[in-house]
Parts: sequence; C-alpha cells; structure tokens
Amino acid sequence: MKNKQDFHRDQLSRWFPPDNPFGSFADDEVFPLSGGIFSSALIRDVSNHLMPFGVFSSRRKTSIELQPPSDQFEELLADALDDRHCHSRADLSHQVSEFVRLCATELLGIGSATYEIVFFKDRTTSEMKGFLFFYINPRTLFLRRNATYQYGSPEAFHNRDREGATLLPDDRLLVFRLPAKYQHLRRRTKIVRELGGLNVFRVAEEQQREKGSVYNFKEHHRAEQLALASATRETGWSMGGILGETFLEYYGVWRYLVYNRFAIELRDEILNTLNAAIRRISPNFGPKTAMVIKGLPTLEDVEKAFRDLQSGSRSFVSLVEQFSL
Repeated sequence: MKNKQDFHRDQLSRWFPPDNPFGSFADDEVFPLSGGIFSSALIRDVSNHLMPFGVFSSRRKTSIELQPPSDQFEELLADALDDRHCHSRADLSHQVSEFVRLCATELLGIGSATYEIVFFKDRTTSEMKGFLFFYINPRTLFLRRNATYQYGSPEAFHNRDREGATLLPDDRLLVFRLPAKYQHLRRRTKIVRELGGLNVFRVAEEQQREKGSVYNFKEHHRAEQLALASATRETGWSMGGILGETFLEYYGVWRYLVYNRFAIELRDEILNTLNAAIRRISPNFGPKTAMVIKGLPTLEDVEKAFRDLQSGSRSFVSLVEQFSL
C-alpha cells in the first residue's frame, strides 16, 4: 500500500502509554518479570511454539496462502498485521507467525487480546485503500450496557472517569480469547508465579552459612518441581526441559504430546478468529478471501502420537521430532 499518510485513517481507539515498567498490564493482570523465574518462561515458551519462523524452521513445507489467490489483498494483509514496515508477498507467512506469537502472549498473560480494525480511505472518494489491526490496551477498556468503551484520555483512565469515553462498535473490534476449555488457565498458572522464585536460592545460600541446618535444598527443589508439574499438567509445559530430569522418559514424552495438543488448540483458536476477520474485511477489496495453512501439526497428529506412544510402535525420538517447528 502507498504511504498511509496519503489516506484518511478511520480510527476510533487511542494509544495509551504504558503506565508501569512491566508493560501495559498491572501486576494482578499479567505475570510481572520480577515474579517467579518460571512465570514469564511459560508464556514465552508456549507463544514461540505455535508457528514456524522462516529459515530457522525445520518445517520448510509449511505454507500460508489466500483462497482465492489475490496478490493485492495478500500485500494488504501482511501490511495490516504489522504496519511498521513495507511488506512483499513473501513476508505474509512471517507476519502471520509473528502476529500469532504476540497474540498468544496476550492470551496467556491476561486471557484476551483486542484490536480495532482500522481502515484507510481515499480522502476524496472514501474508497477503501487498506487496513490494519490496531492493538488496544485492555486496561483502557470497560463495558457498559453490553457495549465496549475506551477511556477518553490517560487522565480519565487513571481517575476512572467514564465521561467522554469512546464507544467501540463490535463490528470494528477483533477480539481473541483463550479456547473455552482453557478459560480457567490463569487461575492455574498463578501457582507458577509463586513457585521457582529467587527465595529458594536465598534460603539455600543461608543453609550453606549455617552449620547444622535442617533445611534440605534438594528436597525443597524436588518438591517445587513436583508442584510445578502438577500446576502445568493441563498444558504439559516442561519448564524448558527441566522436568525431564525428574520423571521417566515415557512420562516426559507424554507431557510433550499434551503440550503440543495445548499449543495446537491455542494456535487454531487464534487463526480461526483471524480468518473470520479476514472473511469479513476482504469483500471491501475484492472477493471474500480466507487463509489456507498447510504443513503444520494437527490435533489428529497428536492423537495418533498418543496411540503410538501407548502401543510402543514408535521410538520416543520420532514422536518428539514429529512436532518440531
């Protein structure tokens, strides 16, 4: 798309500057970087395990295409997913992957991610020329009579002054949420924030200084790992492989398959929501269009891998390598 400054930007929402050193969210809304050493690692590991990334990917046959094909809309879509640079058709796969990663980070942190669909229009004819997905700080939003509003200014937000708030119509919003079966995930993962903190290492240091201490760091560390394994059982996250030293290899592979099932369900939820928005937007620029993604692991692949694991028909290595991105 040509320089966006040449067109009218039809936008309702506002950008709000971060109001704390950890980003856009308060400590009770997302795991702060100063919390447990595993809290941010969980979000990072899962979000980076959803989509392959270019030349670094082992899945070279993965493709993202539009059906029906449209060079013009493919360029507009790549631009909409990240409007900081000019893109070519070859960049669409990268932009989709990066958008999914960032969106997953929001979902795992606070449970939702909201964007406004902003259109660029010809200043004279009002003809649609492009669009973008503008991220909205969730703390600046509130509901009133089943409608979504955004505070009118940073001062209004800090004072919780709803006068002058902007109505954001549903048809202008793109809202991503966790899959329904994982809506309670944040309650579980709060445990991860409390575990793996620096206090355990401080206690171990004190133990070394005091002779005759009854504290046993190894027992404490193992108990903490078991608690983390229980808290992350639903997602299968292995804390970057640390749990591999705690459990038998069979159970480690079983958790890895659970982890991939969770990642695929999260990825599919994001892509399905994004695809629904693309179908809604594309008629403004031509025929109704949707993304078709090929070459990624599926839930059927995971279920078959579970059966192969139980029957012993495949090696542990082959089961793990099947889901490498």
